[in-house]
Amino acid sequence: MRKSRCIIGTLAALFVAPFAFAAPQAKLEAGDAHTYTVHVESSRHIDLGMGMERKEAVTFDGRFELLVREVTEQGSRVQLIWREAKATPEGSVAGVPVDDVTLQAWTDAGATLIDQQLELFVLPKGRIAGIEGLSKLSPPKGSEDEFVRVFGEADMIALLQGVFTPTGAQHAAQGLGVLGCDIDANGQKDKEGDVLTGAATLDIPEDVRSFPGLTPGVGEAKGALTWDAQHDRLVQRKIEANARIYKEGPPLTANIEGKSVVVLERVK
Repeated sequence: MRKSRCIIGTLAALFVAPFAFAAPQAKLEAGDAHTYTVHVESSRHIDLGMGMERKEAVTFDGRFELLVREVTEQGSRVQLIWREAKATPEGSVAGVPVDDVTLQAWTDAGATLIDQQLELFVLPKGRIAGIEGLSKLSPPKGSEDEFVRVFGEADMIALLQGVFTPTGAQHAAQGLGVLGCDIDANGQKDKEGDVLTGAATLDIPEDVRSFPGLTPGVGEAKGALTWDAQHDRLVQRKIEANARIYKEGPPLTANIEGKSVVVLERVK
């Protein structure tokens, strides 16, 4: 009987172990300094039939520094300084073809961030509650709309949240085309680290929301996480997501596909 119990216990442990994963959370201490890079690749194919078809794509590369200023029971204040920030659109943006004027406006929008001192307020469990100083920045005339579209507070929080809570929800960054995802670590490992899996959501593009019968699309997210358990900090996280919205007429057949890749990596 004792032997049988041991076998059953061992089998149970083997069954449970792959799914047991303590969600990592960054440990913040005043004076800590970190430098990360973020890389984004996204694309959308929007086909409403009858010649209403377009492709959108965005690449973004950034490098930012974080300095933990203060840690309290209510949360932590973390200084954020972007050292590099460049987003480049291709194809079209909200249905408008990308031209030289658009490219310059996006370049100017990214340049507005460089070397500005912003401040994150991070709640005790790692959620970024807000970014102070962002709304006070004044981009050059002609790039105001692009700055809000691409570097608005919600989108920036979505990009940075993974540094503090690398599993859980990654909210969509609409301006950069990043899909919203619910990310879980399933306890498995590969050569890149802990395997991440989850569901992805594709929101209806703003300019086609009047199209009848469209609902947000669903898909999958997968990736890998490398976590420094000794110091409780992110080393690298990569998430690839894809989702689809499909509606077969009438009046039109709609097929909208979205993909995104987001890579966060600690470089210092």
